[in-house]
Amino acid sequence: MWSEEIYRLHEIDPSVKPTLDLARTRVHPDDQASLGETVASASVNGQPFELDSRLVMPDGFRQVRPYRGTGRWSEVGRFRVCRHRHGCHGHPV
Repeated sequence: MWSEEIYRLHEIDPSVKPTLDLARTRVHPDDQASLGETVASASVNGQPFELDSRLVMPDGFRQVRPYRGTGRWSEVGRFRVCRHRHGCHGHPV
């Protein structure tokens, strides 16, 4: 589940089911590998992570957004990105 702010920041309709792949559609192509590596590493070691990533909106506007948090596995085997300010958001891994 994404917060209203996450939907707003990514300019994605709140009625759309949130996934990591959906969030990646907004990440600048040059930043996608480092975001993927960061999330993968957090899924293994559970350590906090910090990464600034450029987002590209549908209208071409670009902005830099921080991804900071901790990765955790849920009891049903879903990896959750727990951003310090925005809570946890489940992603299948």
